[in-house]
Amino acid sequence: MAESHITKNALAAALKTLMRQKPFEKISISDICSQCGMSRKSFYYHFRDKYDLVNWIFDSEFIAVNLPPSDQDDWSLLAQLCQYLYENRCFYRKAMTIDGQNAFRSHFRQRLAWFIGQALETMLDKDRVTDYHVDFLNDGLVGAIERWLLSKDPIESTVFLEHIETVLIDTAVLLQTKSGVQ
Repeated sequence: MAESHITKNALAAALKTLMRQKPFEKISISDICSQCGMSRKSFYYHFRDKYDLVNWIFDSEFIAVNLPPSDQDDWSLLAQLCQYLYENRCFYRKAMTIDGQNAFRSHFRQRLAWFIGQALETMLDKDRVTDYHVDFLNDGLVGAIERWLLSKDPIESTVFLEHIETVLIDTAVLLQTKSGVQ
């Protein structure tokens, strides 16, 4: 493993540990560096700020491993995302509540929009997929994921996905019925 990756992983582990102990807003770069025995210079060599570190954690732990999609279907990838978020819910519950210009919620929304765009292009005629399609589905899915993770006692990811699937199927049936398509 490259030295740069080792350093980034150490900083990530330090931030995760600190986020179990106190709110993100109260964690300083100095706290992160002290936790893993590194200098502020090392931190800033790798990351712009602590928000950048949170986003890197998601990108390195989930995105780099699972995207671009391999031979798995889009639903399997969504299931893996939900399972990953559920397994790491202590961290992501806090990450989803971070406010600020580079907050994780915005980063997550961007990453999920890319995924949704790719999925739609495989299901529909590529020329039919617009930003409106992607934004509409992205807003719904991100909102549902946030509500799920931030609930007092989140249900298992498989149960959450069953609810999402039911809503999507029922919506499709409703729209087909409304338009007279059988």
